[in-house]
Amino acid sequence: MSKAIAVLGSALFFVIAPLVLAGFVPWWVTHWEFRPTFFGVDLTRILGDILIIVGVPGLVDSFTRFALEGASPDARALRQIWGENS
Repeated sequence: MSKAIAVLGSALFFVIAPLVLAGFVPWWVTHWEFRPTFFGVDLTRILGDILIIVGVPGLVDSFTRFALEGASPDARALRQIWGENS
């Protein structure tokens, strides 16, 4: 598989997966009707937003490495443990 196809496939998955899991599924369950905050504290929603924002760079890095290097770090580590060539 060429690197361009791998990058394109990863980019497509990077867009589709979050749209489905963070967009369509919550809409399907709630129709964007928000209920009262957890324990009545608005800080919990803000904390959730901050955690999402903090996680985005790691997600982008993982997708980029997978597309450009061809395997996840976990797969490489397992190959080393099992003694297979990478």
